[in-house]
Amino acid sequence: MKSQHLWEFIYDMLNNPAYNPQVLKWENQADGVFRFINSESVANLWGTLKSNENMTYEKLSRAMRYVAGDVCVTSDLRSYVVLLSIVT
Repeated sequence: MKSQHLWEFIYDMLNNPAYNPQVLKWENQADGVFRFINSESVANLWGTLKSNENMTYEKLSRAMRYVAGDVCVTSDLRSYVVLLSIVT
């Protein structure tokens, strides 16, 4: 089975009513802009998926910046993120 990419994980969460809008939500779906409502929950869920019990939001955001071709994190910590690869 193919390992899930971070942007796929976030996109799946955004389209799942169990997580949207409680954990994260679309701000402008057409532009791919969303907001973390509970960033630590997102990090914990990503850590569980990747078998990394030490995952934090700081580590998650670093991973998001690392794949800058797919995802761009704005300077407003824990709020807006633009998911570029989904809308292109």
